[in-house]
Amino acid sequence: MISTSTTHKTVGFSRNRFVQVLVAWYAVIWVVTAIAPLDRKDWFLENLLVVALLAILVGTYRRFPLSDLSYLLITAFMTLHAVGAHYTYANVPLGFWIQNAFGFSRNHFDRVVHLSFGLLMAYPIREVFLRVANTRGIWAYYLPLDVTLAFSALYEIMEMVVATMVAPGTGDAWLGTQGDVWDAQKDMGLAALGASVGLDAAKLKTDMMSPATDKSLQANLALAAALGLDATPSFVIGDRVIRGAPSAETLQAIVDEESRKR
Repeated sequence: MISTSTTHKTVGFSRNRFVQVLVAWYAVIWVVTAIAPLDRKDWFLENLLVVALLAILVGTYRRFPLSDLSYLLITAFMTLHAVGAHYTYANVPLGFWIQNAFGFSRNHFDRVVHLSFGLLMAYPIREVFLRVANTRGIWAYYLPLDVTLAFSALYEIMEMVVATMVAPGTGDAWLGTQGDVWDAQKDMGLAALGASVGLDAAKLKTDMMSPATDKSLQANLALAAALGLDATPSFVIGDRVIRGAPSAETLQAIVDEESRKR
């Protein structure tokens, strides 16, 4: 059973087999995608972010390890990013397949990754807020969304700086706009959409595990037992309990009969 943001417990790296598998998986993916990338300069620039993220994750593991689920989501995103860096985002074969299959006008792999950034990274960011700032209620969802959008905007700004100042020759490959003047805005919008979906899933899990939800379920189960509702679906019409799925005509006849009794 992997740990989550609410069931987290500190385990040393030498005893955490799950995290060891994730590290081995990403190491293999990184080595494979580092071999003969389509554009070596673009690959180098894309991997500057990877080095920075890995330094943070390694540097904080001993004092502030994240949950297994957070590390899984981060690894999934970094895997997608490694594939995009190898081919350059505008030339990933999967993106061309999506383009041909759905009749799109461009390779949308970059959009998939921006959506995935919000979907996969909002949960680890939320975990940090829960454990460091002890955020609760709406703030436990608004602040991770806000930070996810901030990181997405920072990335777009960094792309602009690199394209215009640091490495002008890699601008097209690095930006990957493919002629779309609204590329940056769409990328950030997809990151926001992904984060919203990811945080909704986290909220659903929180609600499912809450004592209040369990209390409500137990009350409903007790009521069902008292009424003799032991099948799905079941209907209570007047004084009658109907088990199973009768036809609409049968239900209407029962409703009419029970109405006449009153």
